[in-house]
Amino acid sequence: MMNEEIFTLEEACAFLKISLNTGYAWIKSGRLRAGRTGRNGKSGDYRLLKSDCIESVRPRINNQAVNAVGEQDEGLVCQSNKETVSTTVTSLRLVGRELDNLLGQRKSGKQRSCTTN
Repeated sequence: MMNEEIFTLEEACAFLKISLNTGYAWIKSGRLRAGRTGRNGKSGDYRLLKSDCIESVRPRINNQAVNAVGEQDEGLVCQSNKETVSTTVTSLRLVGRELDNLLGQRKSGKQRSCTTN
């Protein structure tokens, strides 16, 4: 890994046969890993490893082993941090009425003016 070829962004884009703007977009989206030459990692020129360039064009396949019966192996437990949220079924008519009540004119109390005296 220490003898791996290092590219500038321009060299990497030429190697990948993509435009410089596409290279910037791929870095921003995380598709293409890159480091920067500045002290804090937020400034300076981009430097990219040849292996990262090759990895960016490989197809991403996220296939996981699935059991048709619904049983899971311990090693294949879903790693999602999302929790199941229970919701209630509401009809569009009820939602519309509730929104009308919330957005409707106030009928009681002192009328409010948008201008100041």
